[in-house]
Amino acid sequence: MESQWTMKKNLQIQRGVEDLWIKSCAILPNGKLIFVDQGNNRLILHHQTGSFDKEVKLQYTPFDITVIKPEMYAVTFGKYRTLQIFDTTEHSLCHDIKFGKSCWGVSYCDGKLYVVVFQKGIEVLNLFGMRIRTIEVEVLIEKGCYCTVDKDRIYYTGNFWGVVNCCDLEGRPNWQFNDDILASPCTISVLTNGDIFVVGYESHNVVSISRDGKRRKVILRQSDGLNYPEAIYYDLARKCLLVANSWGGTAILYNIV
Repeated sequence: MESQWTMKKNLQIQRGVEDLWIKSCAILPNGKLIFVDQGNNRLILHHQTGSFDKEVKLQYTPFDITVIKPEMYAVTFGKYRTLQIFDTTEHSLCHDIKFGKSCWGVSYCDGKLYVVVFQKGIEVLNLFGMRIRTIEVEVLIEKGCYCTVDKDRIYYTGNFWGVVNCCDLEGRPNWQFNDDILASPCTISVLTNGDIFVVGYESHNVVSISRDGKRRKVILRQSDGLNYPEAIYYDLARKCLLVANSWGGTAILYNIV
């Protein structure tokens, strides 16, 4: 749980025609930073130096993103009941996958996509969109549910629940985190040791939770520049953490030792 932090870069995300609304983010294998901008229906790419690279205009309003492997990433489109897979070189559309209900959080692990689907649970798919199975967990709201998968467990949140849930790959509960230090938890990222980072939208912070759910610690606060943050991503290979505020277009990149 204890780590040494050094701020690597303060970023100003490239503005659009409409106000920015950053819902999630990732660091691609090539090192570029990618932000999901719901306010302008696009993806925004920056170099790690902070300079703007390009934008990718989208057909629908996006919600969440996950890196699949060096050459692909996937984006969900919430109420449009769609998940799209893009290549990381040209950012062209590879696959378009439809769902019966709205689809929200998405995570990739061991050749499979895990997608939070309203009133269904977490649907497990292969990379061609074929349903493998459905993990029956409660998804009772139509927005704000994020998830991440790490080896033998799934972590998922819902903005309006105020809790972080951990279950195994069959949906059996391991633990539930519900603490006043974390308000409106959003995206989750997993560290090498299995601990997780969760960003709190209304608590303006990042909370570290141990793999067993028993230990917690606020590691970043509003005084560190967080103001309604919604997006977080930990790059396991580079040992750096990217956090982005929903509004205003500010993001912070940290090195973690």
